[in-house]
Amino acid sequence: MARMTEHDMIGWFNAAPTGSRKQRMLWAAHKIARLTGATAGGVYQMLERNFERAGPPPSASSVQRQRRVALAEAMGRAQDDASGRQTWPVNPAS
Repeated sequence: MARMTEHDMIGWFNAAPTGSRKQRMLWAAHKIARLTGATAGGVYQMLERNFERAGPPPSASSVQRQRRVALAEAMGRAQDDASGRQTWPVNPAS
């Protein structure tokens, strides 16, 4: 029997075909059970506990907001470079 870390289990969940969260958990539990020799029900319960502990996934709006901020910061650095002003990282030898 092979042992799996929580990280490995979540990796199998992420590799599951698209579908509802429950369908993906069932698919991952079945796959992990076949690989480890554990029962699918026990693996499913373990996945549920891991996801409860991890908390809810970030909402799409917060992820989009983070991307907009990162893009705006990158664009600001690019504009500073084009204007000839010294930008980050500053070389202390100059």
